[in-house]
Amino acid sequence: MTNDIFYDNPDTVRPTKLPDSVVNRLVGSRLKERRVLMGLNQAELGKRLQISGQQIHKYEAGTDQLSVSKIHELVSILQVPVSYFFDDLAADYLAEPENPDYQVIDPTETQFQKYVSIYTDFSDPKLQKMLLEVTRLFANQLKLLDIAAPKAKKNPSDKN
Repeated sequence: MTNDIFYDNPDTVRPTKLPDSVVNRLVGSRLKERRVLMGLNQAELGKRLQISGQQIHKYEAGTDQLSVSKIHELVSILQVPVSYFFDDLAADYLAEPENPDYQVIDPTETQFQKYVSIYTDFSDPKLQKMLLEVTRLFANQLKLLDIAAPKAKKNPSDKN
């Protein structure tokens, strides 16, 4: 029998319980973020899910709740793990100005904390080193792409 860290140990700190309406809105915002990142409009995503673009709008606005079966379809279409929709919801909730417990959270700091969390999830130092190396190589590649990106050419008809 396995131990569930959240339910078997009474000393374990449990995740913050958020109201359903908040969860719907936060999950909807993640859906919209990923849809836009993939270059899909609401109608296109709706067609892939065999629902209307209007229904996608309702999910993204948090007015309608995504079913488990729709989330299952979305992870395949949007190429994300299920956890993409739910990780750090409490942190996102605390970062919203309309929340009475609002805290100013620097997005860069949040991203850094997520990276550190991923890094520490690797218990093997070799895997940690590999993650750092991949990150370094990726950052260097981005710098090269930025340097190699063609600069906007002046229009020949423009005079100084």
